[in-house]
Amino acid sequence: MSTSTSSTDALIELAVVARPHGVRGELKLKLHNEDSELLLSTREVTLRRAGVPDARFQIDGARRANDALLVRLRGVDSREAADALRGAGVCVPRSSLPEVEDDEFYAVDVIGAEVFAPEGPVGEVVEFVEYPTCDALIVATPSGKREIPLVEGVVARVDVAARRIELTSLAALEPE
Repeated sequence: MSTSTSSTDALIELAVVARPHGVRGELKLKLHNEDSELLLSTREVTLRRAGVPDARFQIDGARRANDALLVRLRGVDSREAADALRGAGVCVPRSSLPEVEDDEFYAVDVIGAEVFAPEGPVGEVVEFVEYPTCDALIVATPSGKREIPLVEGVVARVDVAARRIELTSLAALEPE
């Protein structure tokens, strides 16, 4: 499987504010990638909430807490202020993400990508899922959603810049 990468600098959501932690405004974040260390070293984040303009915050402290992250944002000093941020997406600029290897990409880079088989167009990637054995793409096709494992022999090429994924054959779409 070969890949190419994109150079866009959009905001990328790394976590969601799950709830307040304590009474002094600390936030418990649910990380999209539990292994990510990026928010432990990031100094500023943008919070996104539906119907509300984006808001930038300085991070005054961050620490691990099992499968979550506890974060203190400058200006969020009470449980009520923290609770008002519940559900907000925690975003960073794309440029702050580590560079990927030639054969790697970020999940966010393939959402919305068009999927093609040698026989022609298949559908659009609507979700990226991680399993213990391999990652997979959920593709919306005219006959419904299909899961495609991201493995050699099934996926021939991922072109992030062109937002295009090429399969080796239509056999990957056959329901089991």
